[in-house]
Amino acid sequence: MTLLAENLALSAGNRCLLAPATLRLAPGAVTAILGPNGAGKSTLLNVLAGARRPEGGGVRLDGAPVCEVPPAALALQRALMPQDSGIAFDFTAHEVVALGRFPHRAAPCPDGHPDGGEDAIVAAAMAATDVLGLAPRVLNTLSGGERARVQLARALAQLWQPRPGGASRWLLLDEPTAALDLAHQHAALRLLRAWAARGVGVALVLHDLNLARRYADAVVVLDGAGGVQAGPTAGVLVPALVAQVWGMPCEAVVAGDGVAQFLFA
Repeated sequence: MTLLAENLALSAGNRCLLAPATLRLAPGAVTAILGPNGAGKSTLLNVLAGARRPEGGGVRLDGAPVCEVPPAALALQRALMPQDSGIAFDFTAHEVVALGRFPHRAAPCPDGHPDGGEDAIVAAAMAATDVLGLAPRVLNTLSGGERARVQLARALAQLWQPRPGGASRWLLLDEPTAALDLAHQHAALRLLRAWAARGVGVALVLHDLNLARRYADAVVVLDGAGGVQAGPTAGVLVPALVAQVWGMPCEAVVAGDGVAQFLFA
C-alpha cells in the first residue's frame, strides 16, 4: 500500500524540474516536499494527487495508475489541499468543510443529504483545526490563516474514516502552514503526525526546513534543475545539502528535546 512515482519526469516550459526519478511514499509517514521557489514542489504534489499528468512516467496508488482511477473513487482515498485557500463563492466555513464529505454521500445517502453522522464528522474536523467557532462565517471574510485551517479541516473530513479493505488514505497538502502563526503551525503539524500514526500517508510542501526536521519522517528535495534527493529526513536534510540547494550556510544544533534544528548565518 504505497504512493509510487515511477520514472517520473516533470518540466515547466523548456526547464526540467525533475529528471526521471522513482519516489516511494509510505503510508503512516509524513513526507515533506522541499526546494527553492520554482523548483516544482506544487507540480510534483499535483502529479502525485492525479490532478496533473507528468511529462514522463506515472504514479500508482495502491498499485493502480492514479490518472486512471475515476475521480469519484479517487476522492474517497486522497484529499488535496491547494496552496490558494480562497473560493469563488460565499460559502461559510461550515459549508466548505462539509464539501469534504460530498464524495461519501452517494452510497450511504442516495438522496445526497448528509445524516447525523456526517454532521458529527464535519464538527469534529473543525474542532481538530480550531475553527469550530468560525462555522457560520463566510470563508472569504476570514484571515489567510483561518482560511487555511478551514481547508485543512475539509481535507481531514474527506478522509475521516478508514477505507474498506484497508485501502490507504493520503493527505496531500500544498504549503498548509504558510499563512499560519507560530502556534498554529506546530499544532497543524502535530495533528498531521497524529494522523500518520493512524496509518494515513501525509505528503506536504513546506518552506520551513526546521519544521521539516522536526515533523517529517522523510523528505523529497527538488533542486530546481532536475535533481532530487529523497530519503529519511535526518539523513538527507543536512547542512551540506542546504548550502548546495538553497545557497544558505547553516549549522545544525540540537534542541532541548533532542531534535536537530538549523541556525542560519
